[in-house]
Amino acid sequence: MPHLLFKINPDELSLSYNRTSYRINVHAIDYPDAISVANAVYAYTPPIFLGLTRSDVAIRANEDGRTYDVSITYSAEPSDEAVDASPPSSTKSAPATDTVDLSFGYSISAEAQQIHVTSAISQGRVGVGNATASGTNLQCVATFEVIPDGIVPNPTHVGRTIFVTGGPAAWTYGPYRIVVQYGARWVLDRSPAPVGTSGGVWTMPADAPDFENAINVSEDSIEGCDIAAPSLSFERRITIPVVNVAYIQTVMSLIGKVNRKKFYHFEPGEVLYLGCVADKENASAWKVTHKFRVERNQRNVRITKDITVPLKRGHDYLWVKYRPVTRWGMVVQEPVAAYVSVVYEEGDFSLLGIGT
Repeated sequence: MPHLLFKINPDELSLSYNRTSYRINVHAIDYPDAISVANAVYAYTPPIFLGLTRSDVAIRANEDGRTYDVSITYSAEPSDEAVDASPPSSTKSAPATDTVDLSFGYSISAEAQQIHVTSAISQGRVGVGNATASGTNLQCVATFEVIPDGIVPNPTHVGRTIFVTGGPAAWTYGPYRIVVQYGARWVLDRSPAPVGTSGGVWTMPADAPDFENAINVSEDSIEGCDIAAPSLSFERRITIPVVNVAYIQTVMSLIGKVNRKKFYHFEPGEVLYLGCVADKENASAWKVTHKFRVERNQRNVRITKDITVPLKRGHDYLWVKYRPVTRWGMVVQEPVAAYVSVVYEEGDFSLLGIGT
């Protein structure tokens, strides 16, 4: 007659800060197959044991053809994941601060994503011919402000590009646009070194057409380029006693919406709700995993020297309108306006019952 022989081993108890588990070993005899063993195990072992939930059953057939070794694991989540009273509510909490350990119940994915851009942060221009000037002792005398050696700054330099190509390690090498000239100073589009740094090696190449930071310009389009950009997504796992139609309707109403208010320490507009997966864990509990994607808000997004976008929320869509103009004897595309398109509605994420 088929029967189960339970082997309770006190050494199988495992305790930790984040999870407690207990393993029971069972010897199954005279069952026709593993499915029959599984049915018997689920029928004759409790879903809850010592306050722990049955989380895993592993069955291995022995060579004698009539016995099976079974391992039943019971485990528990931390106390803040305990089953709450119905219906789901805001009893689940967000992290108290942005510095606490997230602990159990979260999955994080922070990686690079490929995006297409048509406008550069800064763009160096190099034309045909010899360099206009160069030096070996560029001095950073104020934020964004430098004094060059080997040339006297004058108004014709405004809009030109210099390249910092060497010097002490404090210098950030690369192209810089001259946006203002006064006296012996150039004001650049960004700061090349800490104030007080000297010894920068620099050059001002022959000039070239200015496309106002537009990338890969042709006569009729801005081709742009692909770059790597930060991408963050996270999941929040909770245990609740009830998933009903009302809760499903709430979830559906929030999918594809961004946070109206601050949520898990992210600013309004930065978090996009992607929905959830819910699984019945046992007779009294559902496991629900909520999914989110994060894009940070951007302020003072510079398109050209004359166009700066005050605010682009994380999931808004920013695009630029160009028009053809003739410069340097050629037709080029010139930015004339920037637009911030709101493509996602806002939602009240507190309705998910996971805190804010």
